[in-house]
Amino acid sequence: MATNSGRPAPGSKARPYVPPVRQNTRLIGAHFPPDVVKEFKFMVVELESTGQALVKEAVEDLFKKYGKRITISGAHSRGKHDQID
Repeated sequence: MATNSGRPAPGSKARPYVPPVRQNTRLIGAHFPPDVVKEFKFMVVELESTGQALVKEAVEDLFKKYGKRITISGAHSRGKHDQID
């Protein structure tokens, strides 16, 4: 039996529900001061994007900066900022 959080009840062998867009992915996270988080959220609104899309862009830019030949495909990111005209 699952709890309201989507996690299985303690002692249960049931696996928690994972939305399709999160299957085969792992979370990358970091802690920042409140003013950085606030500015990031403002950017999401200003750019009519999502936090996921902006983090994806930042990670791709970081890979490019350090000469890594990897692109992020299949990452869930929807927003005007992602669209290519």
